Amino acid sequence: MREKPPRGEDWVYEIKADGYRAQLHLRDGHAKVYSRTGLDWTEQFSSIAASADLLKANSAIIDGEASYRQILVTAVPVRRQRLWADGRSTWR
Repeated sequence: MREKPPRGEDWVYEIKADGYRAQLHLRDGHAKVYSRTGLDWTEQFSSIAASADLLKANSAIIDGEASYRQILVTAVPVRRQRLWADGRSTWR
């Protein structure tokens, strides 16, 4: 992992934000956060539950990914493939 990606056109970048699959359930103004397997994670993701007050709804289910704020950049060298009209290819 790097804080800054390397330079040059032989690199491809991917922003990687690891997290947990989570669902916010809002019902009659009360918010709960559940894990992918249905565990009550409201305490672990209390900031998500508290943000439900910002929704202009009495009930909702929002499915998404709960991730950490720090995002690291991963970079891998690219193997370029040249495709010829006759179907041949070369790697460099």
